[in-house]
Amino acid sequence: MTMSISQQLAAAGVTGPAESLEGQFGVFRTHLQGEAAIDLSVICDGLGQRWESRDVSFKPYPAAHVTHSFIDAALYLRRAAALKIDEIVSIMCPVAAYMVPLVCEPAGEKRAPRIDTPPAPLVTFAGM
Repeated sequence: MTMSISQQLAAAGVTGPAESLEGQFGVFRTHLQGEAAIDLSVICDGLGQRWESRDVSFKPYPAAHVTHSFIDAALYLRRAAALKIDEIVSIMCPVAAYMVPLVCEPAGEKRAPRIDTPPAPLVTFAGM
């Protein structure tokens, strides 16, 4: 079993800042809405018993997570059936109701997002 980088650093005696969470430049003050928003029970309840890593997943595409199965299917079809883009007449991606505001509507904004930075494909339209 290999050790993580953090385990290797700790084994070598390397320590981190004492107040990386609650310090002046810690996560709580830089990423939360003031001290009133800090509720340590959220991260401490179940400590050592509940493992959040079991509820996360890898994001293989720079697109909304709910579109990944469609992208996987398109890539599979391209490989398995040797499809070429000019052979495709249309693509239908049935989605659950909760996905519609995330990736489908309003269609104009989803096809051409209005943001100041170059966007990664965020929606089914771009992912496909």
